[in-house]
Amino acid sequence: MGILLKGVPRTRHRTRRLTMAETFKNAKKVLTDTVSDVYTVPAGTTAIIIGCQVTNVDTVARNLTFSWSDASDSNTETYLADLIIVPVASSFEPVGGKLILEAGINFEGLVVPEAVWKLPFLFLN
Repeated sequence: MGILLKGVPRTRHRTRRLTMAETFKNAKKVLTDTVSDVYTVPAGTTAIIIGCQVTNVDTVARNLTFSWSDASDSNTETYLADLIIVPVASSFEPVGGKLILEAGINFEGLVVPEAVWKLPFLFLN
């Protein structure tokens, strides 16, 4: 039931129905110095990333960038972390809480200078 304001006509609002995430999954991705999709949300679903951690197991500090892009918005990038320095033998969590992603959104990452890192993450789909 909505609030009625004097002099404002009643209108009917359409709501968009989303399929909520309900299955726990985990995955891993190798990050390099080229932006790569870590995860793309399938059509007709919503995903919730619950945890994501990157660990620098290299012998030098590396810069880490994470973002998500939305295909329905000209693939505009939204940065979660941009060139964050991760020292040797250290970890970084690019998602500090839950990240809700709708269908068609790409969760992306890269490491510079060139290196290969493995990224584990947990999500609901």
